[in-house]
Amino acid sequence: MYEFWQRVAVKSPQLADFQCPITAQLMNDPVQAEDGFNYDRKAIEAWLAAFHISPQTKEPMGEKLVTNDVLKQAIDRFKTLQQQRESPPSTGDEVITWDPHGKQSPSTKRAFVMVSAHVDTPEQDEPPRKRICNERTSTASMSQAMSKAFRELDPLRELLHSVLDGWTPPKVVVVGDESAGKSTILEQLAMLPVFPRKKRFCTRLAIHLRLRRASNSRATLSVCDVSVEGVETPVGQEKIMPQENGWVWVQEEMLKLVEELSSRNSTGVVTGKILVLTVERPDVPSIDLVDLPGLTTVPVDKAREIEDILKRQLEDDERSGGHSMYLAVVPASGDVRPNTNMAMRFIQQNNLQSKTFGVLSKCDQTADLDVLQSLITGEATKEGDSPDMLGAVLLEKGWVATMLKAPSGDEFQVHNFERILIQQKQDAEFFEASSAHELAAKGLAGIGALVQRLEREYSHYLNDTWKKGAMRKVLEKLEEKKFELKMLGVVTEESQQQQLAKMEVERRLGPTSPIMDIYTDFLSTIVRDMLCTNLRSQLSYLERTTWQGYDIDEQLEHITGIVDSTLTLVLDRVQVFWQGRLQDILTAESKLDTDETTAESNIVTTGRTGISLRLFTKGRPKIKVRKEIKEKPFIQLSKYKQFTDKILLKCQKLFQEAVSELKVALGDMKELLVAPNSPWLEFHPHLLQGGAASQEPVSSEVLVICDLDRFLNSIAALFLRRVPSPKALKDVHDGIPLGKAEDEALSQHALLMNELAKVESARDGICRALPFSDIEMSTLQREVEGE
Repeated sequence: MYEFWQRVAVKSPQLADFQCPITAQLMNDPVQAEDGFNYDRKAIEAWLAAFHISPQTKEPMGEKLVTNDVLKQAIDRFKTLQQQRESPPSTGDEVITWDPHGKQSPSTKRAFVMVSAHVDTPEQDEPPRKRICNERTSTASMSQAMSKAFRELDPLRELLHSVLDGWTPPKVVVVGDESAGKSTILEQLAMLPVFPRKKRFCTRLAIHLRLRRASNSRATLSVCDVSVEGVETPVGQEKIMPQENGWVWVQEEMLKLVEELSSRNSTGVVTGKILVLTVERPDVPSIDLVDLPGLTTVPVDKAREIEDILKRQLEDDERSGGHSMYLAVVPASGDVRPNTNMAMRFIQQNNLQSKTFGVLSKCDQTADLDVLQSLITGEATKEGDSPDMLGAVLLEKGWVATMLKAPSGDEFQVHNFERILIQQKQDAEFFEASSAHELAAKGLAGIGALVQRLEREYSHYLNDTWKKGAMRKVLEKLEEKKFELKMLGVVTEESQQQQLAKMEVERRLGPTSPIMDIYTDFLSTIVRDMLCTNLRSQLSYLERTTWQGYDIDEQLEHITGIVDSTLTLVLDRVQVFWQGRLQDILTAESKLDTDETTAESNIVTTGRTGISLRLFTKGRPKIKVRKEIKEKPFIQLSKYKQFTDKILLKCQKLFQEAVSELKVALGDMKELLVAPNSPWLEFHPHLLQGGAASQEPVSSEVLVICDLDRFLNSIAALFLRRVPSPKALKDVHDGIPLGKAEDEALSQHALLMNELAKVESARDGICRALPFSDIEMSTLQREVEGE
């Protein structure tokens, strides 16, 4: 829309009627509501679902909507002609008409001329002055001018949202005396009527208009408490407001705040709070416009409070990087002398001359246009008076003259977009028709001239500051996605798959892996404690004891029962102990881990049972870890369930075979323990003590001697021989193909590849919008990679 206004607004400011007052975007389905105004159906229905008042008049309104076929035809014709303009040749001008609405005169048809494409090339015989007028009287749109770089990035808007979201946009801060025209200047820059307009009620607190580039249009109003440190805390609920009439909502909210504080503050100035107006649109740049209360000298308390608000703004600028631009608005009415103006004094006292644009407002009320020209150009007047003699203040960014007298008529209290366009038109025409026309020719007069200067400064900021910060974030995101892709562990190169899988299994199950700790734990908890220690505890009495000879069989049966139950318990635990731990370590996911104390990072594979395996012997800076992972292939066995399941099945068979062999061998040892020829258990009958000829009394007692250590050592040795060791497990993957990754992992891989491609597109888009040299890119890349 803004681009089109540049061509037709001179003759036809009524084009604003094509927009929805709530969203300020071109209507798709125009309807007329009960208040007599035209709206887009979808927008007004959403409004009426939340509010039951007119967004234009704030009067109660019902939900009845009438389709506006005439306006629909006009809008459709406009769209058609606009498309034809983009596909020359054009066949000439065309007038589009429709009915008035709202507060417009019901007897006058609305119309504009769709100018043919040849208007861009002035006729050879057109006078130079006339050509300048055609150029200068076109609509001056800060949004259009500052959005040039972003148009290249619009297709990537959603992707860049995180970049822009974390970016603190530059601010345009307006400083001026009371009634100097600050709000009018900001309104013209934003092309949005959201700043206070009533002359009797000046701006009483800082108002922040935050323009944000977004795919959908939305405007909100909120109040924030601001601490001394600049921290903003929302107060109450955010409120939706219409864009064409937002100033009414803002002024009412401001009056409400003043009345709430009136008992504590008689100056009418609200300190410690700000009004935040957030406008999201697809056709604006990301920038903040800040309207501050006007400077005054009386009463003293009020002057001091306003000064404090301005100083807080300076502190906020310093905290956010010092990127603010300042507009010092000085009324040119009467005998203007900038060096006596309070706003200029504030700029000079705070050394803001290098960051400030001077704006002479109300130039239609100036006493002498020759003086005005001298103050702006720095040249002497026709009478020879120097700018210094006239009170000029030198600003590095220069001065611009404006005349933004509002058109008369009650309809312009609600038809605000049209009012803004007419003001711009009249502003340009005033300078072209006056003796100050040379200022317009030099780009020193009119709101369009101010827009051009701000656009250059904004472009400089984008190229000098934003593009590097944005590109750094994109490159960081690119590195993050590359690392995330690698850490996913899905290997797409078939030639690398099997070798990587082999190396990773050996890393997890080989002799130098945690499997050795598991093996040691098995020997300790199962073989030593559960088996040997338990048997020693129960059989220690056998080492030297006495039985009755007739009880030997019964005692041996008891021993057999003890050994049998203990061996059964232990053998049942072997499979359980190993299978869970093997599955845990084999399928555990490797993740980046950073030590909070040392800030060193490593890739750690940690299972549910506490098994932990570090990829690097020593920790290192996170950026180094990420870089090393990105530069070499990496596999996550957890993404290859078929592969790990087959390995675990093979391990299961190994341990099942080991347990089966142990059962047989231990059964034999158990039988041998109580056999007559037992190598560990000896019987010495008492009746043979002293020899055959001994005269000692005969006894049925039998001395039992058991070499329990030898028996337990034999059992332990058998477990050591039969239970698979880390040496045997490291090759368990032999002969098992890796196969393909799980479907979920492949979907994640495809998603990450898509995200990676989008980030690369964002990188390339920024490069197209704001060109980078090879040196700039390589420097940023090295910084991101930590080199």
